[in-house]
Amino acid sequence: MGFPVYIKAGASRVSIAKEIREVSRLRLQFEKQMARKMESLFRTAGNRAAAAYEAGTSVENANVTLQAEVGAVFRASYAAVIEKFAQRVVENRKRATQFEALVFQYYAKEGANKVAGVTQTTKNKIRRAIEVADKEALGVGPTAKLIKEYTGGAMGRARATTIARTETHAAASFATDAATRELNLPSQKKRWVSVSDARTRSGHAAANGQEVGIDEPFLVPFNGQTVEMKYPHDGSGGAGNNINCRCLAVYFTDEDAIFDDVPVASPPPPPPPPAPLEPFAPLPVGREVVLPIIKGIRNEDFPTVSKEESLASLRKQLKEADEQPNQALRAIYEGGDERDFGVIQGAGSLTKEAAAAIAIVNQELNYFADLFGIPRVRGYKKIQSEKTIANMGDGVMGFNTDYFNKWAGDITTANDATLVPRRAELKLKIEEAEAKVRALEQRILETGDRGSGPLSFQLSDANNELWQLKREYASISTAEVTDFKLGGEGRKPWTVEKYSTGGMDHFRSTMYHEFGHQIHQTYGRRVSERGRVSAFDRPFEGELKKRWLKVYRMKKKRSKEFWSRYAETDAFEWFAESFSLWASGQTEKLNPLFLEMIQEIIDDAKR
Repeated sequence: MGFPVYIKAGASRVSIAKEIREVSRLRLQFEKQMARKMESLFRTAGNRAAAAYEAGTSVENANVTLQAEVGAVFRASYAAVIEKFAQRVVENRKRATQFEALVFQYYAKEGANKVAGVTQTTKNKIRRAIEVADKEALGVGPTAKLIKEYTGGAMGRARATTIARTETHAAASFATDAATRELNLPSQKKRWVSVSDARTRSGHAAANGQEVGIDEPFLVPFNGQTVEMKYPHDGSGGAGNNINCRCLAVYFTDEDAIFDDVPVASPPPPPPPPAPLEPFAPLPVGREVVLPIIKGIRNEDFPTVSKEESLASLRKQLKEADEQPNQALRAIYEGGDERDFGVIQGAGSLTKEAAAAIAIVNQELNYFADLFGIPRVRGYKKIQSEKTIANMGDGVMGFNTDYFNKWAGDITTANDATLVPRRAELKLKIEEAEAKVRALEQRILETGDRGSGPLSFQLSDANNELWQLKREYASISTAEVTDFKLGGEGRKPWTVEKYSTGGMDHFRSTMYHEFGHQIHQTYGRRVSERGRVSAFDRPFEGELKKRWLKVYRMKKKRSKEFWSRYAETDAFEWFAESFSLWASGQTEKLNPLFLEMIQEIIDDAKR
């Protein structure tokens, strides 16, 4: 929710809930405006630094104007917010000079240092990208690309959103407090109001309902001490009390009637002890979006666990998911069955490694579900069709045993050092066999020796030998990543899975894709007055198709901008393929429309 609540001069009837709704509406308006400007600025800074690096010129000099550009965005945002929120307090005294003075005062007190900090952090991100690239010996082109990833894309968007939210709150709070003081009403007081949910800081929950005189500070518990703050988002509280804070202050006098129509927040329970470092540990949602894949398990550190341990963890996860109140009670998708809820069907066909990989990645899917405020995956079911790799419906993910076991085998072979020389040997033999086949085919064309001639028999033997070599190589090889680039040569892969490295990330790519379908199938579902959820209620899907067709109705545009042929088929597969890339951290392959939509979902869940 967000900003302090404001009242008019004189006696008033103050409804906290009504004011929160109005302030929340204004907050979103200003947040989005500033976030768009900051995201564009970060992207521009990254592009300038990347271009300088590629040209061999000074990266530092590429952004000499950055602090002035950041300052311009901050000042413009402060001016818009302060004017609007000060006017809410003194609606009948619209004096521009007063608001200009407030903007100048606030920027000098708070803004200048923040602008310098944002500028330095952006430059540090560029330096960090170069350090990482140098360590990995990536080369000029990949280093420039990494600079852009560190400053722009989803990371830049999330950073811009956090800055915009924090600065908009702070400027609005300052404007409200200053303008309220200008009213100089008798017996002015203020009350701290915090949002009542598990994400509220414990100190802010403890301060909830605290009433003090307008010139007295709020006393806010923080890290074992008591911090004095004039109002929520007061800079004296430090970053720990302000970043993403959603608290507000209500100003009133003895003559005002205040309606407490918002439940008072109680202090949240103490946080649980940190989860042990084990493969099936849950991933709690924090204030920042942290993709599980960043620190996720890969082939080289795959755990040694029994199949029974993996399935026990998975079944526990699924049982908890099925008991969530936002799950629909009925199955509506083709082949759906309520008996698939809360269980894994067909587990006996999975290898030990495949069962472990599913249980590990499912915890990552749980993180995304909680982040987006949608139901978790609540079941797994073996697919009978050989042509289907995986599917999703009713919160149940179908899996192709052969396919999942294949990538589990990649996990095993990738960790077997004894197979490295054999893979290299087979690769050379395959190249020689392919050359032999091509030479025989050419000789047959030149001599006309077809059918039962000796060259035809030799070609048959050569093709058989090549098939045998490829079969052995496939059984012990690790996943190979496609080198396809948009606008380049080569055939575009069918799915984005081909951009994955190693068996574990193939599991992720496929399971992330299916979870993308879970998002559009369940996001925005309503709970009825009887507390029930209907699986037929899929409000996001209509909006998704409408917005997708508005941008990508032309197949030529899809072919030009999408990184897989599967994404080109329809809006739902595009969303699922895009989510797989986003969750895998491959933001450079994403379209602006998807980044916009996924950020809207995240922001909506935070409110």
